[in-house]
Amino acid sequence: MLRCMEMLGARRTEISLLKVNDIYSALNNGYLRVATLKRRDKTGTLGSSFEKIPKREIPISRTDAKLLADFVTYSRAPLAKKLNVTHDYLFLNENTGERLTPNTFTTEVRKIAKLAGVLETVSPHLFRHRFITKIFVAEILKVKADSLGDFNRAILDTESLKRKVQELTGHRSPESLDRYIHIAWDEAMGLTNALPKIQTHIEIDSIREQAVSLLATLANEGAPSRETRALLDLLTSFEALL
Repeated sequence: MLRCMEMLGARRTEISLLKVNDIYSALNNGYLRVATLKRRDKTGTLGSSFEKIPKREIPISRTDAKLLADFVTYSRAPLAKKLNVTHDYLFLNENTGERLTPNTFTTEVRKIAKLAGVLETVSPHLFRHRFITKIFVAEILKVKADSLGDFNRAILDTESLKRKVQELTGHRSPESLDRYIHIAWDEAMGLTNALPKIQTHIEIDSIREQAVSLLATLANEGAPSRETRALLDLLTSFEALL
């Protein structure tokens, strides 16, 4: 369930409408068909109108498609057999066999967060926010924009990116994605600023490993000198300051 939210960036009701047949199709073509709901549809009370709901296709990896297929085989199928389930919805209520309701998704996410010691209020929609933000972060790092203005101009020059994100997420308009650009920019700048420090740590680790290897060699030949040990201690202290 959590992986579905993370990989699809879909609304909770949209995830509750996933079907088994679509999982097997995704195994073959790499795209998972997801219902695209408007705000009025968020209650999940859709009756028999599922086939009338517009759909979008979201690319997923072979690994994720296999994960969902295994869930069908090893978790859903035994439960469906036990409860005589005849519908094709992916997620089932373990007591009734009915399609899992959107509110149940929220309840489960909050239970998991509590078990993990997360104190903030969480909801399935956070996964959707994260999905969208990651797309823009990746694009910012890709184009190597020097300022938020540069990136916004790049977005304007290639409106296809916004349209693509809109298609993937089912947003009603590209403008509704603007708030994510600012969030993504802050995150991307944090990553960019951290890269030199990360690189320094990698180089220090490499030097330390070489020093440890040298100490081991000296130990095999006899006790390492006091000066060599002091050098390693200095290196460790220097690393702690970074």
